[in-house]
Amino acid sequence: MDFLFNILYIILFVLCLSILIIVHELGHLAVAKAFKVYCLEFSIGYGPKLFSFKRKKAETKFSIRSIPFGGYVSMVGEGTEMPDGVTIDDSRSFSKIKKWKRVIILMAGVTMNAVLALLVFFISETCFIQTDIYASQLVVSESSIAASAGLASEDKIYLDSETFGENASVYVVDKLTAYYTYQDEGSIEPREEPVIVALSRSMSSIKDLSWSDHLVYLEPAAIGGSKTLSEYQIPIATNVVSVTFNITKYVDIPETEEIETAPVSITLQARTKNDSPDRYFDSIGLSFYSHQYWNNFDKANRNTWQLMGNSSIAIFRGLGALFTSPDSVGGIIAVGYVSTSTLRNFGLVSFLQLWGVISINLAIINLLPFPGLDGWQILVLIIESIIKKEISQKVKNIVSTVGMLLLFGLMFILLIKDLLFYVI
Repeated sequence: MDFLFNILYIILFVLCLSILIIVHELGHLAVAKAFKVYCLEFSIGYGPKLFSFKRKKAETKFSIRSIPFGGYVSMVGEGTEMPDGVTIDDSRSFSKIKKWKRVIILMAGVTMNAVLALLVFFISETCFIQTDIYASQLVVSESSIAASAGLASEDKIYLDSETFGENASVYVVDKLTAYYTYQDEGSIEPREEPVIVALSRSMSSIKDLSWSDHLVYLEPAAIGGSKTLSEYQIPIATNVVSVTFNITKYVDIPETEEIETAPVSITLQARTKNDSPDRYFDSIGLSFYSHQYWNNFDKANRNTWQLMGNSSIAIFRGLGALFTSPDSVGGIIAVGYVSTSTLRNFGLVSFLQLWGVISINLAIINLLPFPGLDGWQILVLIIESIIKKEISQKVKNIVSTVGMLLLFGLMFILLIKDLLFYVI
């Protein structure tokens, strides 16, 4: 069953990526045709052709090629050759139309990706129920260890543990980032001992009311930043018999300050499954408290533009990471893994918003002045306008080809890196 789901996730990933590419290239195609530019081919993907279609008396051939991670619109005047027997007026060549028209054609792809991102963000905010997760409030399963200890749903809590000494901290995570429950992060001193990760903010965690699926020991180095926590997890040693939590409840007293109650002590036994050497703890019967609601139009609109701004800033920071911390950069497999994990763990709303971010990413990357990208061609047009002279088409083709080879080389390196990290 897992294998079948993985296949479906791969198909879904390729489909979503193809939609982004199609929208981008349709932007180029639509504006090019509006300016009467002769378009020879609209291709989804690169490499050997798998399928092509062309209507009778139509100008443009539509193709699907074997490498699905890109696409292009082939226009007369970009170094392409005309089919035999076809002649057109020079006014229909991309290289002969006014430069401002060429810039608009080149900008149309990234504009369409930005519009698609806005649309996806707005749909995710208006057409789906929203869920806020509160790490410091509980949902308690009936007849569980937590319920037997006196905990109830919607209790406000702070966690600590006696496993690694007095008041060693327990943290909650969202698969990537560890953070604190109901206490200011700055008030907790760094520790050298391992800490305990108690929960995972995931849809399955909420549904199953089970923290213990993700109850692990963690090196303190992972706390306080966005890190891949799996690299910092410490196996449960064979001499560890149990883990004990002291869960402090906080009670709101009207017109007075919030007060804390006596700690509730919970002990979970360490177990070993018959078919696995990995050790785990008993199910505690706790999960996050989730609040569900619908956005009104005004809030959805504000959230949409906020998501757009935050995503753009995050992408520029990611571009900076190419030079400052290249180890944190992933390729197409990493994108697919994050996409699949987001859908599995955080639901459809987060999945849609992730693809909105990817759409913005595609737009911004294409605006970079790197040979082979739209931004490079726009830069060339600006330079030509300044020097009042056309750069040789042969030179432009050579530079663009070199740029594309470098891009494919980078994609290949990231592919190998992803294979070593996620697959092998």
